[in-house]
Amino acid sequence: DQPVRILAHSMGGLVVRAAFAHDPGLWERIVARDGGRLVMMGTPNHGAHLMVQTLFGLSDTIRMLARLDTRHAMPEVLKIIGAFQGAINLLPAPDFVDTGGYAGEPFYRADEWERLATFNNDFWFGKRLCGRPSAAALDATRNIWKGLADAAWMRHKPERLHYVYGKADATPCGLMEQRRPDGSTLNLLIAETPFGDGSVTWRSGKLSAIPTDNCWLMPVDHTGLANTPKYFGDIDALLEGRQPALKRLPQTRGEEATSAAVRTRRAGPPPGWPGEDEAILNILGSHPEVGEAPVPKATLKVRVAARDLRFVHVPVLCGHYRDDPIAGAEWAIDSCLVNGALTHRKQLGIHSGELGGATIVLMPRSIEERKRQTGRGAVVVGLGPMGKLGAAGVTEAVRAGVLRYLLHAGDRYGEECALQPEQVSATAPLALPLASVLIGSNSAAQLEIAESVKAVVLGVLFANRDFNRSRAARGEREVRVTRLELIELYLDTAISAAHAVRKLEHMLERELQQVDTQLEAASELHFGMGMRQRLYMGSGGSYWPRLQVTDADRDGTECDEDCYVPRISNPIPPHILTRILKVYGCGGDQPDTPPLTGFDLPPDTRPARKLRFTYMGEKARAESVSPVRQPGAVETLIDETLGSYASTQYTPGGGFGNTLFQLLVPLEFKSAARKTDRLMLVVDRMTANLPWELLETDGAPMVLKTRMVRQF
Repeated sequence: DQPVRILAHSMGGLVVRAAFAHDPGLWERIVARDGGRLVMMGTPNHGAHLMVQTLFGLSDTIRMLARLDTRHAMPEVLKIIGAFQGAINLLPAPDFVDTGGYAGEPFYRADEWERLATFNNDFWFGKRLCGRPSAAALDATRNIWKGLADAAWMRHKPERLHYVYGKADATPCGLMEQRRPDGSTLNLLIAETPFGDGSVTWRSGKLSAIPTDNCWLMPVDHTGLANTPKYFGDIDALLEGRQPALKRLPQTRGEEATSAAVRTRRAGPPPGWPGEDEAILNILGSHPEVGEAPVPKATLKVRVAARDLRFVHVPVLCGHYRDDPIAGAEWAIDSCLVNGALTHRKQLGIHSGELGGATIVLMPRSIEERKRQTGRGAVVVGLGPMGKLGAAGVTEAVRAGVLRYLLHAGDRYGEECALQPEQVSATAPLALPLASVLIGSNSAAQLEIAESVKAVVLGVLFANRDFNRSRAARGEREVRVTRLELIELYLDTAISAAHAVRKLEHMLERELQQVDTQLEAASELHFGMGMRQRLYMGSGGSYWPRLQVTDADRDGTECDEDCYVPRISNPIPPHILTRILKVYGCGGDQPDTPPLTGFDLPPDTRPARKLRFTYMGEKARAESVSPVRQPGAVETLIDETLGSYASTQYTPGGGFGNTLFQLLVPLEFKSAARKTDRLMLVVDRMTANLPWELLETDGAPMVLKTRMVRQF
């Protein structure tokens, strides 16, 4: 039931036409399925005069082949090719007249080949050159073209047929005899037209059954039609029935048939000894592209360094979760690179943790650092709440942070250039270095190393594009990050990151085209000071796993506490409600009616029915919603146990802590709770009243063997 889509290049289109002519119902069965199509590219539907010139030793391809063949002379090469029936089948069709009025019929007479050979004398390759086809081969070719002439199948759904034409400066369209003044033939000349792809003329490719709107022009030569990655998307579009970005074939209005559309020339000297790539292109009928010098693109150099970030002399980018303390790589940056500037900002309440925010610290630079284009600093990007970060979030966070870095650095370093104009021009593009940790790969974000590398690099690329697009509109100097170094302390992770960097150019091919940037990805891992090796991947020394316990019925809206709707919200005062119920016969004084209770309780005191547990470890994240089988039972147990005399005194073997552990903690979290040696407990208004520190694991309260910090 799958659609059959055929892409036929050059002679492959003739093979497809022969198959449809042999089985007239084949095309109908193909187009009966939704999506079935035929796309021909450079198919010589009426043959090609290129083969005529080849058999006379005049085409560039055959002259290159004879130049490379050190065992056979040109006459021997032509004799070999003249015996190939497949080559003879490409002769112009008997009833075809090519551009400039050159007909194919004369080449189906064996005596015509003999006659023309007498005039084909070449200074470099010899006299009377001709790969003479046999009369039987010519008759077989005539019959093939007669069979292909039956194109009745094309009348069925012709809109499913497409033809892609190529474009070259000169395409063989005939053979012309050079005359002496007395009218006798002197030599053979090559006739060429600009209306073709270098091998097949547009006139030869045309089929009247193919709609004009389905004839497309691709500005490449015959070989490049199916070999140019730039146009692969257009080929996919044609095969899938979408509109390509190609232009339609221009209407020539008959000028193809005039002699003005043709120029003639003598065959040139044999080419010089080519290189391997040039030889392959020439044999395939193409030529090396000689275009205009490309406009240099902006470049981003990316490499991975196994080193301690405390020895980095450029600004370092890292992430910071909302309501998280300064720890891990951020702590090392704060204490060793920026002299506690991050701690100072956190104490002032301006340290960013929200997604899209960033904190920028650029330390003063010495003269030597300015000359080296270095300088310590920190770019701390907000990652939002822990546990909800993905690859797209990392990219957006890095983009926002690098935008602020470009803005601050452009102003700061621009002032330095103004103070010392002899150092660098104030109008020259400002190239900035940046280092970064692998954001999200060593936290609850659960990103693979390759995902983290890709996300960070994408964020830098997008920031460069957006920042300089706005500056260009104002006529200001260009400022961009041109060197990105990914820092990793441990060798095993650095090696994985280096492998990911080597694949970046392929992974980001589409994005690099969008931002018009060239990526120079390092193929080797750089080693720096402080690099460490490890036998296993343990937890970081300053990282505290988070266990978030919240009321599952209330934490799904992500709004502030004051926006929650209480479970019990009674606008009528209790004494008024009691009197109303008594008036209507539903009060507590009616016989056989239970007394009304609960009117004196404040709203929102009903126990939680479900608890949401979210564990965010250093390398993983797990979540579970645990229903409380007996709502209120835990609260009652706590009130009875802790509400008595000496309730703060712990009694070993009492079973209170173990009971809480079994009632509250889901099975999938029990093992993690026993193993961790530190834990940050994040609670909300409902779960903060529970004594989590008294939970017993292996016979002892959790707080005695696990360092615990509450966060509300």
